[in-house]
Amino acid sequence: MSEVAKENGWTIVHGLRLHMIGQDLLWAHVMPIVGTIDVGQPSWSWLNVPGRILSPYGSVLETDIDAKISLRRLTVLRHSGEGAEGACSTVLEIEAHLIQLHMGEPGEHYEYIKCNLVISNPEFRLNGPCQSLRALFAPDAKDPSADGLWALQTTGRSSKHEVLDFHGGLVIAPVAGKQGYWRGVGRYQVRYSDAKAQPYPWSHERATVYII
Repeated sequence: MSEVAKENGWTIVHGLRLHMIGQDLLWAHVMPIVGTIDVGQPSWSWLNVPGRILSPYGSVLETDIDAKISLRRLTVLRHSGEGAEGACSTVLEIEAHLIQLHMGEPGEHYEYIKCNLVISNPEFRLNGPCQSLRALFAPDAKDPSADGLWALQTTGRSSKHEVLDFHGGLVIAPVAGKQGYWRGVGRYQVRYSDAKAQPYPWSHERATVYII
């Protein structure tokens, strides 16, 4: 990666290309291991994830990005017997639609979990009135915590014929003891047909979240 980045003049941040960070955030863990894994910080990077990683290269275009993404530096004070030391970590600041997610049944080998995304636009109808959209959640680990999970939509795309809409992004959970901060726990995607005749599924305002 470092040689390729040098040849192309890329800036790499924790394994992700800075100029294409919206696309690179959508990596997925192939055949996740049992139990919650601690990938350390940042949680949105694949560098400390054991096993194979599926890259989104080529499948997500720059024009698909439906979020404002920027990097911030967070200084954390660590206290020891010799005083306090400052350590910096990279935080993602993302402005996007934050969507409530309800867990469903896992698929084979836990490569994905069926889930539902809560619809906030009452005008959105898919074969009649509906309150949620079926989605697929690709977790970073088997048996992820089912409590407090939210979907953060970072991509959206309509097909050329405008009969199919695609949305995807990060699945995040609040960080215990750090109000206002979140950690990444996986990725999700949702597709639905008859998009040309449909309004946008989410009418609520976008939120700004900080992912460590």
